[in-house]
Amino acid sequence: MKHLMLLRHAKSSWDHPELYDEERPLAPRGVKALPLMGRVLEAMNPPVERIYSSPAVRAIETAKGVIRELSKPPDVEVHPALYLADVPTFLQLTHSLASELECVMFVGHNPGIESFCEWLCFGRESGSTSLRTANLAWLELPIENWKETTAGCGVLRSLIPSRLIKALL
Repeated sequence: MKHLMLLRHAKSSWDHPELYDEERPLAPRGVKALPLMGRVLEAMNPPVERIYSSPAVRAIETAKGVIRELSKPPDVEVHPALYLADVPTFLQLTHSLASELECVMFVGHNPGIESFCEWLCFGRESGSTSLRTANLAWLELPIENWKETTAGCGVLRSLIPSRLIKALL
């Protein structure tokens, strides 16, 4: 069994219109959501062993913000192809993962990360999953090797909206 966490970056700032999209940092609201999501990740089993992030500043800040709450923070690897990635790009990365990894997290952007979640769970982009900013989808893949990942092979174990966590605390 493999576990894949799909985390959309936290709320980004639009305060600096001179910045390129890839350079936009997190907004204060986005930064505030990260410790909460980190605590959720800390409670999950199995723990995240590696994080692959888009090179966008807001995605890297999201990845680094959530791992601050983890007792065993995983490595964060910036993967340039994850910037505005589509389903085939996510699948290519998934197929390249080392088979000894049991739980991996991708930090990326919509619409691609949401489309990948739907493709894994429903075999198509169905429009039934909503990954808003700082939302986490936890998928179980009943496979032994990441190369076996195919359309519809995933089971959505949990969809965790950061706003819900904030409301509960």
